[in-house]
Amino acid sequence: MSLALMMHWRLKNIERVTNHDVKAVEYFLKQKLQSNAEVAKVLEFFHFACTSEDINNLAHALMLREAMDSVMFPVMDRIIKALCDMAKDKAHVPMLSRTHGQLLNSCCMKASPTTLGKEMAIFAVRLSRERKELSQVEILGKFAGAVGNYHARVVAYSDVNWPDIAEQFAQSLGLSLILVLLSTYKIKIKLALSFLG
Repeated sequence: MSLALMMHWRLKNIERVTNHDVKAVEYFLKQKLQSNAEVAKVLEFFHFACTSEDINNLAHALMLREAMDSVMFPVMDRIIKALCDMAKDKAHVPMLSRTHGQLLNSCCMKASPTTLGKEMAIFAVRLSRERKELSQVEILGKFAGAVGNYHARVVAYSDVNWPDIAEQFAQSLGLSLILVLLSTYKIKIKLALSFLG
């Protein structure tokens, strides 16, 4: 069994006891790092003043960004290149076009001639625009406690500038910080709708 799989099953066993995924990860990390003397001093602060959503939405944002950068953008780039190559290769291949709004199964409503290359170029431009739009979507994260006011942190350590620390933390992850949880869901919805066209 691989190390990753063993860690997975260890984590799942903890989750069976806690009945809480984020708490299970917290306990798992504490167990893994308790032998490090420096880290052992702060083990109880692993989940300090955080809601599970503070942890989950940051993790989801990081996974989403990784998926976009490692999978979606490279695939889109390859498709755009293939469409551009096809547009060049098929620039002189004639075909009948349809006027705007005609159904695909409408066999009798042909419009003027076009070329396969031109039509492929149109798809390349459209996909390039979608890719540009997607790349400009700002991936946000929330890390401000239950209602976005840092209450638990302020009560425990009132002399600390928690908004600045949260902002620095989010920036260290490559994310922009927001206070309202709903916004993180809106971003995911926006991205999903972009993929649907």
